[in-house]
Amino acid sequence: MEDLTRFKLQIFKYALIAAILFGLGSLPFLGLSIPYLYGLLLGTCVGALGFSLLVAISKKTITGRKAWLAPLGYMIRMPVYCLAFFFCYAGYGIISGVGCILGILTIQAAILYIHGIKAKLRKREKGKEDSDNNEKGD
Repeated sequence: MEDLTRFKLQIFKYALIAAILFGLGSLPFLGLSIPYLYGLLLGTCVGALGFSLLVAISKKTITGRKAWLAPLGYMIRMPVYCLAFFFCYAGYGIISGVGCILGILTIQAAILYIHGIKAKLRKREKGKEDSDNNEKGD
C-alpha cells in the first residue's frame, strides 16, 4: 500500500506541473485571466480530491473485498466534478468553466505522462542500452 501512496504523490506532482503549463499556455490567448485561473485552480483541487477518493476506495476495495464501493465512489466523484464546473461557469462564465475542466483533467494528464509517455521513453532507452551492450559484447 505504500507504493500506492508514493504513486499518488507522484501523480499530484505531475498534475501540479500540468496545471502550471495549462496556466502558462493560456497567457498568449487570454492574457492574465483571473476567471480562467480561478477555474483552473478549483478544477485542479477538485481533481486531486477526486483522485484521493479513488485511491482510498481502491484500497478499501482491494483489502476488504468490498466491490460495491467502486460504483459508490464514482457516484460521489461525478457530482463533485459537476458542481465545481457549475460554480465556475455560473460565477465567472465559460472561460472559468473551461479552466475548471482543464484543471480536472490535470490528473488524467499526469497519469498519461507517467504511464504513457514517460514509460515509453524509459522502455526505448532500455532497448537502446540493451542493443549497445549486445554490440559491445560481440
